[in-house]
Amino acid sequence: MWRSWFAKGPAAWRDDDGTPAPVLVPAALETPAETLVEIRAVSKVFGTGAGAVKALDDVSLAIKANAFFTLLGPSGCGKSTLLRMIAGFEHPSQGTIRLAGRDILADPPHRRPVNIVFQSYALFPHLSVARNVAFGLERLGHRGAAVAARVEAMLRLVRLEGFGARRPDPLSGGQQQRVALARALAPGPKLLLLDEPLSALDVKLRQDMRVELKRIQREAGITFVLVTHDQEEALSLSAEIAVMRAGRVLQTGTPGDIHGRPACRFVADFMGGNVLRGGTLGLAAPFAAVRPEDVDLRPEGGPGLAGHVIETTYLGARTTCLVGLDGGETIVADVSGPAAGLEPGRRVVCHVPPAAVVALDA
Repeated sequence: MWRSWFAKGPAAWRDDDGTPAPVLVPAALETPAETLVEIRAVSKVFGTGAGAVKALDDVSLAIKANAFFTLLGPSGCGKSTLLRMIAGFEHPSQGTIRLAGRDILADPPHRRPVNIVFQSYALFPHLSVARNVAFGLERLGHRGAAVAARVEAMLRLVRLEGFGARRPDPLSGGQQQRVALARALAPGPKLLLLDEPLSALDVKLRQDMRVELKRIQREAGITFVLVTHDQEEALSLSAEIAVMRAGRVLQTGTPGDIHGRPACRFVADFMGGNVLRGGTLGLAAPFAAVRPEDVDLRPEGGPGLAGHVIETTYLGARTTCLVGLDGGETIVADVSGPAAGLEPGRRVVCHVPPAAVVALDA
């Protein structure tokens, strides 16, 4: 049911007296397009002279409509700056940002069909859950039964039926996050921005909320753009990922592309892969990448890369083994379950299937 609210858009809502509700987005943005967000040659410099810092460096991206897109990278790579530009809280030093084919740089944040959920959910403690969700609608001039119906639909979407009369403070972190999501989705934005929304949650709750976020995005049918430094989070949620470093986009692709076919050493290493000299694996390329799960540890004496176990880390379903190769490099191998017989100092051979090796030029 709630998906139809998003499909119709705010222009279709009516207040109690039957008059059309105020329109949130310009009519030019109502036309669906395969590419919703176009970021073209965007750079951002903070400060001037010797103290100038380039936060973004010639970034270009295309984000599809109704997709879950993630900006992934370490702290300080520019991903949150880019998110704030899309929202209208920062302005580029050069470049353009278009939404559904329209340049939005001149539009203030409140005139953009975009909402954002921050790491701190910023709920109003003196208002009920329902009033929190209704807040944006009421600021737009909506009143009465139209707001109540929309709030009810949003609480169903985030699976908080029956929570409307409660205050947010006693709720769990996951419940508070879902209230923040409902509030951001209630006005029917074309685009929802998520700035590290799961980082404050414990591991189990974070895993549960990944499932919920994916479901909510699919059922709401709008574009989500997530900022995170968590590789597993990006892989589990996204249809497409852009990996950033030092203000630049190094690679854009599906989770399978980013995880299994890195474009450069940084992406391979950041995604937890092994980066070795190409000659170690018999390649002419300067470097090679191998996933830990593709490294097969065997007893010493067979074909492969000889070395010794440096350390093992038990993680329940798997154990990671750090192996020092005789040539001086190190390689990580994932072993299913406990690593029996792989105590530090044990001599082993690392077998790497040729199909699992990715050649890297830089």
